[in-house]
Amino acid sequence: MAYCCVGSISAADWAKIKKLCKEMQDMIDQKFRDLDAGQLQIIKDRLTALENSLAAVETEQATQNARLDNLEETTANIEITTSEILDMYNNGGN
Repeated sequence: MAYCCVGSISAADWAKIKKLCKEMQDMIDQKFRDLDAGQLQIIKDRLTALENSLAAVETEQATQNARLDNLEETTANIEITTSEILDMYNNGGN
Protein backbone atom coordinates (compact mmCIF):
# COMPACT_ATOMS: atom_id res chain seq x y z
CA MET A 1 0.00 0.00 0.00
CA ALA A 2 1.25 3.49 -0.86
CA TYR A 3 0.75 6.58 1.27
CA CYS A 4 0.91 10.29 0.53
CA CYS A 5 0.93 13.33 2.80
CA VAL A 6 -2.80 13.98 2.43
CA GLY A 7 -4.01 10.45 3.03
CA SER A 8 -3.51 7.03 1.59
CA ILE A 9 -3.85 5.36 -1.79
CA SER A 10 -5.12 1.83 -1.82
CA ALA A 11 -3.12 -0.87 -3.55
CA ALA A 12 -5.86 -1.04 -6.20
CA ASP A 13 -5.64 2.71 -6.90
CA TRP A 14 -1.85 2.53 -7.03
CA ALA A 15 -2.05 -0.35 -9.52
CA LYS A 16 -4.46 1.71 -11.66
CA ILE A 17 -2.09 4.69 -11.63
CA LYS A 18 0.83 2.48 -12.62
CA LYS A 19 -1.27 0.95 -15.42
CA LEU A 20 -2.27 4.39 -16.74
CA CYS A 21 1.37 5.52 -16.68
CA LYS A 22 2.40 2.42 -18.60
CA GLU A 23 -0.36 3.02 -21.18
CA MET A 24 0.74 6.63 -21.58
CA GLN A 25 4.39 5.59 -22.04
CA ASP A 26 3.34 2.98 -24.63
CA MET A 27 1.33 5.63 -26.50
CA ILE A 28 4.29 8.05 -26.50
CA ASP A 29 6.63 5.29 -27.68
CA GLN A 30 4.23 4.41 -30.51
CA LYS A 31 3.98 8.07 -31.59
CA PHE A 32 7.78 8.22 -31.84
CA ARG A 33 7.90 4.95 -33.79
CA ASP A 34 5.40 6.44 -36.25
CA LEU A 35 7.65 9.43 -37.02
CA ASP A 36 9.88 9.33 -40.07
CA ALA A 37 13.53 10.39 -40.09
CA GLY A 38 12.68 13.90 -41.30
CA GLN A 39 10.19 14.48 -38.50
CA LEU A 40 12.66 13.18 -35.93
CA GLN A 41 15.32 15.53 -37.31
CA ILE A 42 12.94 18.48 -36.96
CA ILE A 43 12.36 17.54 -33.30
CA LYS A 44 16.11 17.20 -32.71
CA ASP A 45 16.77 20.56 -34.38
CA ARG A 46 14.12 22.27 -32.30
CA LEU A 47 15.48 20.74 -29.10
CA THR A 48 18.96 21.91 -30.02
CA ALA A 49 17.63 25.41 -30.71
CA LEU A 50 15.85 25.37 -27.35
CA GLU A 51 19.02 24.23 -25.55
CA ASN A 52 21.02 26.97 -27.28
CA SER A 53 18.42 29.57 -26.33
CA LEU A 54 18.51 28.47 -22.70
CA ALA A 55 22.30 28.60 -22.70
CA ALA A 56 22.17 32.12 -24.12
CA VAL A 57 19.70 33.21 -21.42
CA GLU A 58 21.95 31.72 -18.73
CA THR A 59 24.98 33.50 -20.20
CA GLU A 60 23.11 36.80 -20.34
CA GLN A 61 21.97 36.31 -16.75
CA ALA A 62 25.56 35.70 -15.66
CA THR A 63 26.64 38.85 -17.52
CA GLN A 64 23.92 40.90 -15.84
CA ASN A 65 24.83 39.46 -12.45
CA ALA A 66 28.47 40.41 -13.00
CA ARG A 67 27.43 43.94 -14.00
CA LEU A 68 25.24 44.29 -10.92
CA ASP A 69 28.03 42.96 -8.70
CA ASN A 70 30.38 45.51 -10.28
CA LEU A 71 27.88 48.31 -9.64
CA GLU A 72 27.44 47.23 -6.03
CA GLU A 73 31.20 47.13 -5.46
CA THR A 74 32.03 50.42 -7.16
CA THR A 75 29.02 52.54 -6.33
CA ALA A 76 27.83 51.39 -2.94
CA ASN A 77 25.97 54.20 -1.17
CA ILE A 78 26.57 56.59 -4.08
CA GLU A 79 23.63 58.20 -5.79
CA ILE A 80 23.61 57.18 -9.43
CA THR A 81 21.31 58.36 -12.20
CA THR A 82 19.41 56.30 -14.72
CA SER A 83 21.50 57.69 -17.55
CA GLU A 84 24.70 56.64 -15.75
CA ILE A 85 23.34 53.11 -15.38
CA LEU A 86 22.40 53.05 -19.08
CA ASP A 87 25.87 54.29 -20.01
CA MET A 88 27.46 51.54 -17.92
CA TYR A 89 25.13 48.95 -19.43
CA ASN A 90 25.78 50.08 -22.99
CA ASN A 91 29.53 50.12 -22.39
CA GLY A 92 29.57 46.64 -20.87
CA GLY A 93 30.06 47.81 -17.32
CA ASN A 94 33.37 49.52 -18.09
